[in-house]
Amino acid sequence: MNVRPRLFGYLGVVLLVTTLPALVFAGAGAALGNLVEWVLTSLASVAYVVGGFGNPIRERVGWFRAVGLGNVLLGLSLPATAILDGSVTTPFGFVLAVGGLGLVAIGVDYIRGGKWTSVDTEAA
Repeated sequence: MNVRPRLFGYLGVVLLVTTLPALVFAGAGAALGNLVEWVLTSLASVAYVVGGFGNPIRERVGWFRAVGLGNVLLGLSLPATAILDGSVTTPFGFVLAVGGLGLVAIGVDYIRGGKWTSVDTEAA
């Protein structure tokens, strides 16, 4: 499977456009779990944009490491509300935790350069 870094850049833009307004407008009035989730998702979107589009940071660290960091942050954001607020049912929280840990594992593999998945470290 050939992964195109630019797609992660577009995903980052979409995530940033959707989560940053919620973070700004809800601000301190939001529940702790929601606030942590929005912050982690916003940071993940920035990492995706850095990895997806050409810039000096991407040239220095590699697109796959920036995208891997985005995957880790997004994976950690999935169960944030369930864990911190306890506002969802146990089965749904379990599904979010498993999905989040799966995304974290993929992100760690990207950061390592694709030991389990095929990551083209030279992709433009």
